Amino acid sequence: MAGAEREPANDPRELFYLATLLGILVCFLFNGFTMSRYSPLGWQGDDFPTFYAAGKLSGTGSLYDYPALRAIERQYRVGAFGLPFVRLPAQAWVLKPLAALPYRTARIVWLVATCAAAILFVFWWPAGRFDRRLALAAWFLPIANCILGGQDDVFSTLLGVAAARWLAAGRDSLGGFAIGSAFFKPNLGIGLAVFLLATRRWRAIGWATVAALLQIAVSFLAEGTGWLRAYSQGFFEVADPVQPNLRGLAGMLPFGQIYAEIILAAIALVALWIASRRLDCFTSVALALATGLLTSHHANVYDITLAYPVVATAWTVSRAARLFSIPLLLPALYLLPYFANLSHAAFVVRHIGIVAALIGVMICVGARRATP
Repeated sequence: MAGAEREPANDPRELFYLATLLGILVCFLFNGFTMSRYSPLGWQGDDFPTFYAAGKLSGTGSLYDYPALRAIERQYRVGAFGLPFVRLPAQAWVLKPLAALPYRTARIVWLVATCAAAILFVFWWPAGRFDRRLALAAWFLPIANCILGGQDDVFSTLLGVAAARWLAAGRDSLGGFAIGSAFFKPNLGIGLAVFLLATRRWRAIGWATVAALLQIAVSFLAEGTGWLRAYSQGFFEVADPVQPNLRGLAGMLPFGQIYAEIILAAIALVALWIASRRLDCFTSVALALATGLLTSHHANVYDITLAYPVVATAWTVSRAARLFSIPLLLPALYLLPYFANLSHAAFVVRHIGIVAALIGVMICVGARRATP
């Protein structure tokens, strides 16, 4: 990547592969510990039952009917807490073949697919050597949290990485379509939209629009005309205000939280616009994915998977960038509240630590200018 520091060529790769195995072990054990510790209290970390139930309900007109969704979830989710489906109906329609399988089989297929997506985006991201990127991914707990928790952010990240590769190669049609496809989580895709507009990639914008409209058309065909209102209500009601994003930062204020969130998000998007016009494609996409995370209305630990490209890039940029990224590679930071009996103070500390480190990484990475 342009402007990157030269990495030592004689570092033993065996050490990085050993670090990879250790990181996978630590992150998966940490996640497993928190799931097992709090499941007796009704908390279950696996969100796949929600996707499975959504696939079952796709096309019935009851996709956003929470009691109907919960009735299916309860068959497979041992915890007391359920989740509404906050994706577009098009994604539920794509999940129908998976929901047609027995639950255990579907869960295994989903696990294999998410692992494969994670390996692919680590392999495709061109920041330093593969063994280093793999070790960083292994210690980046949000990826393990996403896979074990049955979430889908690995697919969003994979689409962003694929889009960056295609756009950098001049294949704007494919790159734009990949970005448009990532809008099944629209709150996390706004950064990519700003990147396309800032760089005036009109062909990519056209194909991104086609992909987004295709998802909307499928949504109407699958669920009729009444889904949009129900979807928007669920989208804005979900999530605790103490989150690893700018909404969480604004939520700590005693008043004016929504206005603070809008102002902070606007500042982040303007900064991304300026950076995208002077940085290379890969760096811009990495910043766009991280900005989408920060400006999203709701996010959780698994959503931080989207920040992997900027964290991996940080290790090829500067010592300051690497220092800022270190907190993001500490598994205990993400699970601090669960080690501290779910205290509010632990959630606040976790949130501030993640957001501050991520912003620091983004500033360090964005501060370098792309070479002509």
